Amino acid sequence: MSESKNGKPSTVNSSGTAKWHRLTLLLESTPHEMLARAGTDSTSPWYSGHFPGEPILPGIAQITMVKETIQKAESRQIGIAGLKRVRFKQVIQPGNEINIRVRPRQGDDDSYSFQLMVGDEIACSGLISVAPAADGEMTG
Repeated sequence: MSESKNGKPSTVNSSGTAKWHRLTLLLESTPHEMLARAGTDSTSPWYSGHFPGEPILPGIAQITMVKETIQKAESRQIGIAGLKRVRFKQVIQPGNEINIRVRPRQGDDDSYSFQLMVGDEIACSGLISVAPAADGEMTG
């Protein structure tokens, strides 16, 4: 942690740029269920303009966390090929601890169901399909 220009703590990576979020794959993960914990702070670029005075984590940030959970658990670089039945049910704000659960769907190696939880409440859920990352694709 370092301090931002306004004197508030700022999460930065080794290159000195702001981190978008923290994501930790949990040891309890198995081939049948990937578990991760994520979080952001108010200095995250995700909140830039989304929304001033009432920051909420954008849906693309939540989907990115799901993608990164799969990448870490399976040690492979992927891109998002599709999304289905995605539901945003609860606002996620800076400082919320986000628990991520991803489960491979039977019969489709590149399709997963997912849930993001804040406390005991489902904040986001849906289905994600992935494909190998294309050359030059940003993989987060």
